[in-house]
Amino acid sequence: MIDLGPDTMSAAQAYNISISGIKICLQTHLHEDHFDSEMIISRHRDYGCEGLHPLILAGSEPTIKRVASLVGQRSDYALDFRVIEPFVDCDLGFYQITGYPANHGSVDEGCFIYMIKAGERCLLYATDTSVLAEELWQDFVKKNVKFDLIILDCTYGLGFESRERDHLAIKDFIEHVKRFRGSGLLQESGEIYATHISHEGCLLHSEYDNFALARGYHIAYDGLKIEM
Repeated sequence: MIDLGPDTMSAAQAYNISISGIKICLQTHLHEDHFDSEMIISRHRDYGCEGLHPLILAGSEPTIKRVASLVGQRSDYALDFRVIEPFVDCDLGFYQITGYPANHGSVDEGCFIYMIKAGERCLLYATDTSVLAEELWQDFVKKNVKFDLIILDCTYGLGFESRERDHLAIKDFIEHVKRFRGSGLLQESGEIYATHISHEGCLLHSEYDNFALARGYHIAYDGLKIEM
């Protein structure tokens, strides 16, 4: 799972998805729409939780330090904290994880986007972020990455500009799509999805998706399932 957001439980129930078997959670950052501390606190034995398997909770050093400060004795919550260093590949179970600094929030918050490899498949999960830093592009090329799926922030729509250390707008999003495809970082059969969509400058989904398809990507939606 990526992020323990406030709608985790309601979304799981709405789409009939059991999350009881989740063993690894990557936390991108701790803004309230991506991290709800109740998701951790409710794992405590005082809430009737017994025999839980340990949950690996991984993220940047600032993220993990802040979460650790909330819980005290991690054994009471069956948590296994893992710090991921930026740009360094990290093996977690079946997955190889690489955290990259997001262009989002203050620098000391340690906001991350993630590259996730499993077998021959490779995913880039890049929300929340504004324009990706050049050092990230260089690292992708250096590692000869070929993404099968890219999930990219596109918070602001038509008529809006990207905001530094905030979110991407559609104009820069489209330039990112062109660069991913033009630089060979996306598999020929690979796909790019826009997500984290706000109300600013956005169309109805059907109109927005037609706009996106003409430019080489898709618009995500609640309940979307993608099999890699």
